[in-house]
Amino acid sequence: MNSAHPQTQDLNHAPTALTALQDAPQDVLSIWASYPPAQANNAILMRFNGIADVCRIVADDFTLHGKDVQDWLVLPLHDARQKMTGLAYLSPDPDDRPTYYSDLPNDEGYHPQGGVVLNMQDIAHCHQPVYIVSDPKAGFMLARAGLAVVVSFTPDHWRGNHPTYAANLLYQAREWSEENHPVIVPVEFKDLRKYQEWLSDTDAVVVGVVGINGATMYEPEELADLIKAAVQATADTWPEPEPLTDPDHQAPYPVHALPADLQALVKEIQQYYQAPVPMIATCALSILSSAGQALADVDIDGTLSKPLSLFTLIVAESGERKSEIDKVLSKPLHEWERQQLEDRADEIKAARASHKVWESAKRGIEKRIETLVSKDQDYSQAADKLAELEANPPQPVLIPDLIMQDQTPEGMAKALKRYPSICLLSSEAAVVLGGHGMGKDSASRNQGMMNDLWSGQPIKITRAMAESFSLHGRRLSAGLAVQQSVLSAFAKDGAARGIGFFARFLITQPDSTKGTRFYKAPSEWRHLNAWRDRIHALLNTPLQIDSDGALQPELLQLAPDAKQLWIDGYNAIERELGQFGEFADVGDVASKSADNAARIAGLLHLYQHGLVGRVTAEEMRCGLALALWHLNESKRYFTKAKTDEKTVLADRLEQWLVTYCAEQKTDHVPRAYVLQHCPIRALRKAAALDEMIKTLGSTRCRLDNRNGKQALLINPAILKTAKGC
Repeated sequence: MNSAHPQTQDLNHAPTALTALQDAPQDVLSIWASYPPAQANNAILMRFNGIADVCRIVADDFTLHGKDVQDWLVLPLHDARQKMTGLAYLSPDPDDRPTYYSDLPNDEGYHPQGGVVLNMQDIAHCHQPVYIVSDPKAGFMLARAGLAVVVSFTPDHWRGNHPTYAANLLYQAREWSEENHPVIVPVEFKDLRKYQEWLSDTDAVVVGVVGINGATMYEPEELADLIKAAVQATADTWPEPEPLTDPDHQAPYPVHALPADLQALVKEIQQYYQAPVPMIATCALSILSSAGQALADVDIDGTLSKPLSLFTLIVAESGERKSEIDKVLSKPLHEWERQQLEDRADEIKAARASHKVWESAKRGIEKRIETLVSKDQDYSQAADKLAELEANPPQPVLIPDLIMQDQTPEGMAKALKRYPSICLLSSEAAVVLGGHGMGKDSASRNQGMMNDLWSGQPIKITRAMAESFSLHGRRLSAGLAVQQSVLSAFAKDGAARGIGFFARFLITQPDSTKGTRFYKAPSEWRHLNAWRDRIHALLNTPLQIDSDGALQPELLQLAPDAKQLWIDGYNAIERELGQFGEFADVGDVASKSADNAARIAGLLHLYQHGLVGRVTAEEMRCGLALALWHLNESKRYFTKAKTDEKTVLADRLEQWLVTYCAEQKTDHVPRAYVLQHCPIRALRKAAALDEMIKTLGSTRCRLDNRNGKQALLINPAILKTAKGC
């Protein structure tokens, strides 16, 4: 694009112009300079009560983003460094939304990083307050009153919706704050709380003024005075200090999503042991997975199938009765394993003897070959015998080795050679998470192997000084419980979450029931006995196994309406994985949530109907409900864990600030002093300190100007409490 005004071009069909614009943003200046100034009697200018020397007019034919913008009013957009970044075009039709031309590629008619800067000369100096509004009328009126104003230019039809749609306003608040300008955002009083929450991670002061978006009921000076008074009132008035962390509430467990007999089982166990319901139900799902994972996979769409293996993780302190719940629910597994070993003792003994004979014969031939080679004699006949022997090993006997409690992943792999389906059950998962197999050197490799087993993928164990082997058609489920401190230490470096280890777990941190568990007489255990019988029936179902000892599980098909429910659930979760989505912070977990929903639905079907029939819509609805509850639990847990770490530092910072104020008999600490002398060295960097001030929250500490310099102002109520008053 040259400096000539491209008024006859459609910029949507001018790739050379757009390319030049991206490489040379100054072309925005040349386009702006080509427009004549707006006349004071211009209808659009009068509608906005605008200032003529700020606005210009498109005088000739000009198509922009498919719109004919001739005679439209044009406003210049600047960033917080006062660089012109784009132009905003306002239509004569008040119902038309503005359109934009910017130095950004693919802006699609909306410029998200520029504002209309009014009274620019007043913003030249840092620490000059900047008033950011989204309504042009309010902006022009405040500019007439002599205030430095930035119009974020939120499209009119967005006003009244959730403020996150007005992304430019948030961007402006952050950018001008970073340029060391105090930022004031006046909004409609009815929207005050909404915008305060939305802008809480910025330094902006949000104040409520009735009629700010219309700005027709005030004179410019009157409106400016109202905003200044609201700002002063906000500065002088401290609310009650809020706690550093929000109350940590757990949503009720969706017991209704379990089949009726499992609901009754959970209730029966809870009434006697009085442990948290989520703990009992999660344990039950883990045991059900252990019993059923070898029998079937769930088929989503004919191409995508999932094992029925579940990984569950219960975060609970000692004394929450996790061991007792695990013991009573897993009893059928132990009984079955013990009975199998007793019933097949002779078969297993004979198989082991046969294998020993075979190994002895093999070693004898190998020694014979070594002797012949050393004497330089013919060893071909011995080699043939060795090849024949290796080609006909004794058929392996599957030795039920179902339950592992404290094994490393390598130990699990060896167990899977003996039996193709195992479960890792541990109420003291520190042995697993913190043991040798999870040391720093091998953690990522071992966690990756567990990830593969969860997914039903083949695994390979390679050892330099021992037997190497690979396995396919194996299944692993895991039901772990761990104390918060152990899990925090294990996950501290983020590696486990980085490779998706925690993403596969159904996590819960139940609210404690300690202090309320007064003795109750046991029940008849009718539902627990029914549970035992059903788990035994699943375990006694013959496994489909090939010649390599690999499982050949049945495929549980989804009924058409169940498949549609799964697709809808999958898409609903996926929509919330974006930057501002509900599950943006736990995208790793959320990406596996629909997978877990299908597994749970398959297990519920298997429990009720065995391998007969298809997974129903009701079973899928239950699977989705349970998986979504655990997804929200993961979000709660990981958010809390992240918050807790920051809260500890914030609390230490506040204690130091309060001590300083007490010693100096003041209510504030100069920001520069904090950056130089804070005992927490990590907070001697501006960005880290500012982040920690946000963690403290504006009801406890806020940045303020004292004698022309920034200072941390402490809520008087906190200072008063610290003095013991």
